[in-house]
Amino acid sequence: LFIYLPLWVAFPFIALVAAASGMLAFYKVNGKHFIEILEAGFNYYVGAKLFLWRHEAKSGPPAGSPGGAAVAPLREQGPISVTPKLTRGKLSELAWSLDVKTPGGSPDELES
Repeated sequence: LFIYLPLWVAFPFIALVAAASGMLAFYKVNGKHFIEILEAGFNYYVGAKLFLWRHEAKSGPPAGSPGGAAVAPLREQGPISVTPKLTRGKLSELAWSLDVKTPGGSPDELES
């Protein structure tokens, strides 16, 4: 850049390249090198994303309009999440099975 451009035009570009090089070499974000952050950002940007939502059809006047809340009664809705609840017993059983690596047995066989 210094050779092909006048100094007053090349200097901002030289400063940007020097700053980017310094960040890639020395700057860390939460203990990770800046190049790893750039890689994760790039992979997120180009990677596939899965968006899940629950579409609710609206009927009647909007809730902000006069009488909107009185005209459209609230309907009963079931649970939104179908994920089973994780109890403390199930969690400790899962932790035990992950901690204990038996070649052919189960964690219950070790207790007896």
